[in-house]
Amino acid sequence: MQKIYRDYRAIIVLLLPALFFYLLFCLLPIVESFVVSLFRWNMMNGKTWVGLQNYIGMISDDVLIRSVKNLFILLVVNIVFSIPIAFILAWLLTLRLAGTKVVRSMMYIPNLLSTVAVGTLWVYMYHPDYGIVNQFLALFHIEMKTSLLANSYTVLPAIGFVMAWQHIGFYILLYMVGMQNIPSEISDSARIDGVNHWQKIRYITLPMMRPVIHVSLLLLTTSAFKSFDYVFVLTKGGPNRASEVLSSYMYDVGFLQMNMGYAAAMGFLLFIMCFLVSKFISMFEGKEEIHY
Repeated sequence: MQKIYRDYRAIIVLLLPALFFYLLFCLLPIVESFVVSLFRWNMMNGKTWVGLQNYIGMISDDVLIRSVKNLFILLVVNIVFSIPIAFILAWLLTLRLAGTKVVRSMMYIPNLLSTVAVGTLWVYMYHPDYGIVNQFLALFHIEMKTSLLANSYTVLPAIGFVMAWQHIGFYILLYMVGMQNIPSEISDSARIDGVNHWQKIRYITLPMMRPVIHVSLLLLTTSAFKSFDYVFVLTKGGPNRASEVLSSYMYDVGFLQMNMGYAAAMGFLLFIMCFLVSKFISMFEGKEEIHY
């Protein structure tokens, strides 16, 4: 018992530095953000107490409501572009065809680039005159007079595609690891029983990949909530606020309109939304264990 007590104290001592920095850089900014959201503050004059007025004002803020809708649309687009394509490509790469190592390395390269570099690259690729995207669409007789980023109906799918393109290499590797961890005995037994590729994916691979897919879904969710850099580089919220998301609108209100209290309230709202969506996704994760 005394040994357990000594080990317990040692664990606490070792955790204290990490706990200190976690409280300093994670929990303290969240609390400070909520405190600031209760004031009207332009960062130049003193703070004026307004209570919950900043939160009440959100109800009638049409731009904020639209930015929240855009955020969830971008989340869905990011998931649709990322998970199915990454899963299919990961499955193809596990077949060990010729050149898979080279293809796997090339797919991961965009993940190593900065978001600003990727956004700038795709601004030129989406250009209506010399961009490769419009030229590719023209092959299918789809004539685009403007950039996809300049069309209010296509701007969010265009941004979501860029987000998926940059990070899909990471999810391909994640799914490949999950597929390779499936016991070979199960695959061998299925092959002996005459199971084809589609049946193997449906009844073996997908059920056993469920925890990995769940993790990727959570990562994609947090990625969509942190999409400020993509929106800022590609469109700056345009055209006509069609791609404005909560984080970009928060930047606009806080640093351009100098209304830091309202921006802090939006930041706290963003935190609550991300937490609730993540918990909602976690509800669909099965509690039962998978037995091989």
